[in-house]
Amino acid sequence: MNRTAFLVMALFAAAALTAGAQAQSPAQAPTAEQIVIKEKLRALGVSQISGLMRERDGTWRGKGRKDNVEVAVVVDADGNVKLH
Repeated sequence: MNRTAFLVMALFAAAALTAGAQAQSPAQAPTAEQIVIKEKLRALGVSQISGLMRERDGTWRGKGRKDNVEVAVVVDADGNVKLH
């Protein structure tokens, strides 16, 4: 998935979740990009996603569970996923 398509998906996700995000304080509300990243990971069978943080280079890192094993997740700026 190219970066433009990824950002368009993120904007649609943000629009769809606006009502739910308003119920949370701004510091706790997930970003549209974070929502898209989590959905991408869930589609790959990763559950219990936590600690998802974006680095300066656009890479996302966090933790999750796949096949009942804890894994480190890395999603680069182009949307490529690596599980460690």
